[in-house]
Amino acid sequence: MLAGSVLLSLHVGVLRVALPFIRDDLDTGITGIQVVGGAGLVVVTATLVAFGRLADLSGAARVYATGLAGFAVGSVVSALAPSLTWLVLAQMAQGVGWSMCVGSGPALLVRGFPASQRSRALAGNHMAIAAGLGLGPALGGVVVEQLGWRWGFAGLGPPALTLAGLATARLPAGNPDRDRTRSESFDLAGSAVLASGLVALLLLVLGAGALDADLMVILVAASVTALAGFLILERRSEAPLFDLRLFADRRFSFGVAASFLDFVAMAANMFLLPFLLVDHLALGATRAGMVMAVVPLTIVAAAPMAGIAADRIGSRRPATAGLGALTLAIVAMAALRPGTPLGWVVAVLALYGVGAALFQSPNISDVLGTVVAGRVGMAAGALATAGRLGQVLGVGVAGGVWQAGLRHHGSTVAGTSAAFRDAFLVLACFGFLAMVASWARRDTEPVSASAGAERPVGHAGGAPADEAPPTEPI
Repeated sequence: MLAGSVLLSLHVGVLRVALPFIRDDLDTGITGIQVVGGAGLVVVTATLVAFGRLADLSGAARVYATGLAGFAVGSVVSALAPSLTWLVLAQMAQGVGWSMCVGSGPALLVRGFPASQRSRALAGNHMAIAAGLGLGPALGGVVVEQLGWRWGFAGLGPPALTLAGLATARLPAGNPDRDRTRSESFDLAGSAVLASGLVALLLLVLGAGALDADLMVILVAASVTALAGFLILERRSEAPLFDLRLFADRRFSFGVAASFLDFVAMAANMFLLPFLLVDHLALGATRAGMVMAVVPLTIVAAAPMAGIAADRIGSRRPATAGLGALTLAIVAMAALRPGTPLGWVVAVLALYGVGAALFQSPNISDVLGTVVAGRVGMAAGALATAGRLGQVLGVGVAGGVWQAGLRHHGSTVAGTSAAFRDAFLVLACFGFLAMVASWARRDTEPVSASAGAERPVGHAGGAPADEAPPTEPI
């Protein structure tokens, strides 16, 4: 599974590097490139909960292997795409495969390790993701520049298909939670309504500022209606796509909230920082890429410590401390100016990476530890969906504040610095709110090795092990 996480993360870097070459080769404009870059994200966000639930019902290993195969097919079709339309469809197919892997992957890890080792296992996966994100732009840049953007996608297909075969052969087939889920069915209606609501919401956020007023009203009405309808359907369903009563657990609800707010704040690194380094600090593309690699490299180094700390002292303190470090780093980003020593920029990004590492795996472990077997995929899908929504909202907030700052302060060097400062400080506020939400969760005692071995997989302080998952209408 770790190899799969590296491969899926490599795709992100390859796509970013390939976009300018795709624009020139397929003779499209900014709008077309935005559609290519956002197609997979929209599909992933809309389907994560559904595939997490499917992993609970049919077995996480089966969903994961199918997702890798779908990702391989999407990669090959992307490489062969004769037009922009075909490329967008292929990216959507890759998004489906990516979503199946992300929705089922945490369940595989949680079921494969005792509770006393769960945070370390999730930290290992976080390291693999960071390694892929770090290697993606560099490796993708070499391939795309030397061979062309199509080879960047084609190169992902064979290893993905190989990993799909290995997952099918090596991972345990079937559903280990079949005794709990035998009487439950997949909520197709709930899945369709949720997906339509999330797609409308994402289009609204991604198109803010570019859509006319009438279309924005339609998207607002569609998203509110669909999401409200989803809540009504889930409250009445005997086998819901998502069990709303999971939010009754303080650790689950505040952990999901902290993750959402954290991803909003992380737009500082994922969106604003490249523009700051290249355009404002004038580092150039090569040096900026090397500086940005500090974050994933720091995560690789710090993630094992985060997993060990969470397994020994519980998740609340390391997760909250991580958000504190991340928020402090974003505040420090707001103070970066032309002429800032490169060593200081590297130190700020290293602090950011340590904070991200300390938060992610302890938080995931704590959230998934609140649910009984048969609900792990459901919880993982909800957590991942919250992160993707936060990511999209963060880009929208950061871009909006940044552009408003440029209009207000002007495009001089001082005005540009002030605009970046305003955007970073607004994102830091979201980081602070994430820190508050993380600390507000109910604290738990660390799980000993012996106790962890006796508890059901995916359970650490939630409902009793022998308690069946709720099936009556909510």
